[in-house]
Amino acid sequence: NDGELFNKVIHPRSCIWKKYLVVLEHSLTKEEEEKISQGFEVPEIGKVLPCKLEKIDNKNIYLSIREGKNRQIRRMFKALYNRVIYLKRVSIGDIILDIDTRVNWERERLSKIFIRIKEYETIYWKYK
Repeated sequence: NDGELFNKVIHPRSCIWKKYLVVLEHSLTKEEEEKISQGFEVPEIGKVLPCKLEKIDNKNIYLSIREGKNRQIRRMFKALYNRVIYLKRVSIGDIILDIDTRVNWERERLSKIFIRIKEYETIYWKYK
C-alpha cells in the first residue's frame, strides 16, 4: 500500500519487467509473435518496446513488458485483431505475485527492488 514505491516500480522509466498471463480469443501466428517480440506501432498508444513472449499453448501466453502504458497489452492485441479474454499480472521483476488477486509483497524483496530503483535513478539523472 506504498503508493510512491508502487508508482516507481510500475513507471516505464523503471525498466522493470512486468510479466502477465494472457488468454487470447484467437491463436497467435508466427508473424504476430515476431511483431510483439520486435516492438510495433499501436494506433492508440504509439510505438511499444519489444516484449518477451512465452507460449503456453496457442491461446495462452506469458507476456513480459517494460513500459506499462495504459491498457497496453489489450491495445496491442486489438491492433493484431485479437482479443484478450483474461489478463493477470504474475510478477514484477523477480517478485512473483500471489496467484490470487491479492499481492503478497515480501518486505525483503521489496526493499531490494527499492534499492535498485534508487540506483537506477541516480545513474539515469547523472547521465541525462
